[in-house]
This record gives sequence, C-alpha cells and structure tokens, in this order.
Amino acid sequence: MQLLSTFFRSQWTEDRLGRLMRGDFEYENVQFGRFLLAYGDATLQDLARKCEDDQSKYILTILHGLLRCKGVAVVDDEICTNALEFWTAFVEFMVDSTYAGDQEEAWFQPARAHVVETFQDCLVKIRVPDPSIVAAWDSDFRTGFKDFRKDSADLVEASYPILGAEIFIEVVELVLAALERKEWQEVEAALFCLNALSDCYSGGPNEQAALESLFKSSIFSLREDGQAGVPAKARETLVALLGNYSSFFETRPDYLSPAMHFLFQCLEVPSSAISASKSIASLGSSCRHALSSNIDAFILYLENLLSQGSIDHIVKDKVFGAVASVIQALPTDEAKARCLQRLIYLVQQDVSICLRHVGAQEVSEAEEAGTTALQCLSSIGKGMRGFLEAAIDLTSDTPRGSLFWDQVEGATLQAQIVGLVDAICGSMPLNGAVIEAACSVFKSGLSETTPGPFVFPAHVTTGFLLKSQVSTPRVGLVVATACSLISSHSNEGSTRIDGEANALLAHFVGFIQQLGAPENDPDVAQNCIDFLTRLLSRYANVLVQFEPQSLLQEVLIFTLRCMAGVDILPKRASATFWASFIGIDPQPDVAQSAINNILEHLGSSVAEAIIINVGGHAARSDLDTVAEPLKRMVFHHVKAKTWLAQALFNPNFPSAKVNDEQKRLFLQQVML
Repeated sequence: MQLLSTFFRSQWTEDRLGRLMRGDFEYENVQFGRFLLAYGDATLQDLARKCEDDQSKYILTILHGLLRCKGVAVVDDEICTNALEFWTAFVEFMVDSTYAGDQEEAWFQPARAHVVETFQDCLVKIRVPDPSIVAAWDSDFRTGFKDFRKDSADLVEASYPILGAEIFIEVVELVLAALERKEWQEVEAALFCLNALSDCYSGGPNEQAALESLFKSSIFSLREDGQAGVPAKARETLVALLGNYSSFFETRPDYLSPAMHFLFQCLEVPSSAISASKSIASLGSSCRHALSSNIDAFILYLENLLSQGSIDHIVKDKVFGAVASVIQALPTDEAKARCLQRLIYLVQQDVSICLRHVGAQEVSEAEEAGTTALQCLSSIGKGMRGFLEAAIDLTSDTPRGSLFWDQVEGATLQAQIVGLVDAICGSMPLNGAVIEAACSVFKSGLSETTPGPFVFPAHVTTGFLLKSQVSTPRVGLVVATACSLISSHSNEGSTRIDGEANALLAHFVGFIQQLGAPENDPDVAQNCIDFLTRLLSRYANVLVQFEPQSLLQEVLIFTLRCMAGVDILPKRASATFWASFIGIDPQPDVAQSAINNILEHLGSSVAEAIIINVGGHAARSDLDTVAEPLKRMVFHHVKAKTWLAQALFNPNFPSAKVNDEQKRLFLQQVML
C-alpha cells in the first residue's frame, strides 16, 4: 500500500488525473481512475480515520477530483458513476460511525468536511443541460443520467444523519442565491437535492425557518412557461417538492395558499400537469382542514379548468380526489353534500359523453370517457374517507356518525352516484376496464366506520355484484370486492348482512359449478375460495348451513382439489381456508354441529390433500402455507392422527422415495 501511495503522488498520476478532469476519457485514463477508486475502496476506513494525514488528505483530494471531471455525467463523463459509488460508501461509513458514537472522535469532524465537499460536488454534477442538448440524447444516455441523479439523491439523503439541519440551510441558501442570479440549472439542482431530503425533514426550528425563507421568496415565479428562459425541468422539480413537503404545510398553513395557486396554474402547462396533480393530491389530503375555507375557490378553478378543454385522465383523477379530501374536512354533512354535488355534476358530464360515444358505436372513446368518470368517482370516494381521529369501539352496536346520508338529501346523492355507475356498466357490460373501475367505486367506502356518501347500503353493493357472470371480464375483481364487503361487516360493531352474504355465496357457488376444474380459471377459483374464508370470521353459519347441502359438499371438495392441484394461488387460498375452518372459534349450536359434521366426513380428505403437498407435490415456498391446516388439525381434532396415518400410507402418496419407517417417524414427530 505504501508503494501505491507513493505512485499516486507521482507526476504521471497528476498528468492522468488532469486529463480526466479536462474531459479526456480515453480507455487508459478511465482505467486509471477506476484503479484509483479501487484503492480508495480498499483503504476507505483508514482514509476516513486518518483524513488529516498528508497522504490520506492527498488521496481524498484526487478522489474528489474524479467527481469533478468536465462533461455531463454518464453522457460525457464515464468515471463519475464509479466515483459516486466510492463517496456513497464513504458517507455510509460515516453514518455507521455516527450511530456507533464516533462523532466525538478527533477524526470525525475533518472527515465530515469531506461529506460536505462531496455534496457540493454532486450539486454541480446533477445539473440538467439545456433542453436542446438533452433532446439529442438516446435512451441509454437519458436512463444513465437519470440513474446518476437518483444515486446522487440517495447520497444526499444518506448525508443527513451526519450534516443535520445544516444541509437544509445550505441547500435553501443555494436556491435563493441562484434564483436571484436567474441561474435556473443551479436552482433546479438545489431543489432536486431538497426533494431528496424530504423524508428527513423533522420539523425542527432551523429546518422550518429555512423552508419558510424559500417559500417567502420569488420561487413561485417559476410557474410561467418559458418565462425568461426558465426551463420546464426547474418548474417540475419545484412542483414535486411541494407535494413532498406536505408535513411542512400542515404546520405552516399560511404558506399553503401561494403553493396551491402555483400548482393549479401548473395544471395548465402540459409538461408539469401530471406532477402538479400529484402534489395537489398530496397537499389536499394532508392539509384538508386548513384548505377547507377555500373549497368553493378550488371547485370553481376545477370547473374552469374542465371547461377549457380536455385534460389528462390522470390529472383529472388526482385533482378530483384532492378536492374531495378538502370537502371531507367541512364541518357539516350539509356543506359536504352541497360541494360534493358540484363534483358529481362534473363527473356526470363525462358519463354523458361516454353514452354518446356508445350510441355512435365509438368503442375506444366510450371506454376512455367511461373509465375516466368511474376513476374520478373512485377518487372522490377515497378522498371522502374520514381520518381515524378518535377511538372506535368495535364492540358497540350503536351506529356511529349522523343519519344525514340515510335521509332524503344524502340518500338522493348516493342514488345519483350509483346511477352513474349503473349507466356506464349497463352500456358496456363486457368491458374489463369499466368493470374494474366500477368495483373500485364500490370498494372506496367499504373501509369507513361512519355513514358517508360512498358508504353504500350492503344490498346496493350486492345488487351490483350479482349482475356478474363467470364469463364477465375481470370477474376475479368482482369476487374480491365481495370479499371486501364481507370483511367490512365482520366486526362486532357492524351491521350483520346474513341475507346479502347468503345471496353472494349462492352466486359464487354457481361460478364454482361452471368452472368445473380449478385449472379452467385459477384466478376465479382463488377469489371464490377467499370469499369462503372471509365468511368464516362472522358468517360461518351462512356457509355451513347453505342449502342444498349437496352443493356445499361439492364446493368443499372443489377447495380440496385446489389444494391438491398444481396452481399456486388456488392452492394457497385453499390451505388458508381449511386452516381457518379447522381452527374456527366455537359457534352457536346449529352451526357448530354442522362444522363438526363436515370435519367428520371430510377430515380424512383434508389430511390426504395436506400430505400430498407435504410429500412432494408442493413447492418449498408453499410449505409454510400448507403446514397451517396441518397444525390446526393436530391441535384441534382428536382424529388427526388417524386421518394423517391413512393419508401417509395411502397408495396415492406422491413419493416412492419415502419408506414406511420414515412415514411413521414423521407422524410421531408431528403428533408430539
């Protein structure tokens, strides 16, 4: 190592390094740079701990130089990616040392200065060139440069435990200084680094003061497209930053108004519209209470935006959800209904467009308008979900929340929403995208514990689900929605829906009959079995008392065929079902008697399906899932040993390599 250290101080080394830094990336020069970095990797800890020694200081200086070579990262500069990897490892070592308590050591502060220097080098290297230069890049250059910026962002984020609030302050100062000089590439690079620090923001006074100074500045002048040479990239980076710092705006709502005004104006700029809509959605959800006083202005802006022409469906989806989040924070249900009606009217316009396209047999246009309308409804439903701000008594039988949504005005609005879904689905019943979006609308309110506009009565959701057939496109999502419905009514504080559960069970039993064999549609098979499993939590009586009993037996045998089959997802779903069934909590007398009878008749078949998998039919990754019903059987049923013995010594045992003695030993160990 001493010999190498001497070599690195030679004139030849300085000459090679000088060539690299001037942008000469010939093969020999790049190989020399990588050799130097390999030496740095091998001696990293010594370099950090002895960074004030002349030799270490010199080596670190030339390693910094490899991150300062002339040219755009990756596109021109071929060594910067390797240099960044070294300095990332250096930062990670410093972070580990911080957690080990080494920050009090004499070497730590000088080494910390190298982290600051690396951060400053990255700020220069991640600058995006002029759009005319970027436009000439091929896809590999674009991807490579984007990856370099991402890796630089990771280094900046990793530096936070070492530099703390100092890095926030420095980045903001760099933004403000560059903004004053109208150096837009520097502005964008500093904003990009500030974005990288968003997850590190702690809300401390120094960090908060730095962000306040940023948002009080002229930073929002970046909104005008092409203003004074402002590149679109700088505006897009600022747009993303606003959404990432929603926690700042939650505590300082006085800065929200200019931020939201900026974001809404960016919706009119195509290059930043999608990013702006995502940030609006983030702020709308996080800062809903602070924004609620401006709800009429937000809806009016949305109305004006839609009236100006078509906007991207992703943008529309996000903005509708953001406005709905703010509506949810309004103090009364009457106020919520009034504002929500205005949003529903806007969605209704898309529904009308969809139906016109259907009438004109314009299939693709009808699908786009219909799915956009349904996705907007789903986003509104998700935005209207309440925050769990108070403790919920899951054992209470007293309904929570007001009765507004069950009365005339609220119920009428609910019926209007359902009518829009029915109109679209009725006009395109065989369109998979429409079915998926419609399921999302009905699921949007199922997690709620209080009444609301998207908390539909169980019979309404059930009515939609019962319209499906096994041939319906994406029917697995329909069954999954039924699973969510049952789960939402499965805690002791919710209303029982035995009638709806029975109707859905009969419907999906029909699906299983039509499937015949699980392999005909593994997705539907899996979801149907998942539905059976959901019933066990509160509606076991509906399952085990299903009539006719011959159909129930057919369904249960179907689940066993799934467990013994080759398709992974139905196999896992069946194993989970039988684990839940065997270990189910005690039920009322009639239901418990039916459960005991089922296990008495099918216990040996369940054991056989388990042993077939354990004996070699299941993949190693599935054994944990298959072992669950085995454990439940051993712990819960007195005939477990008999059933397992029969399965082990059955001629259908899948492996000829296991002899009788090994089978007896396995049974003995399982039954311990």
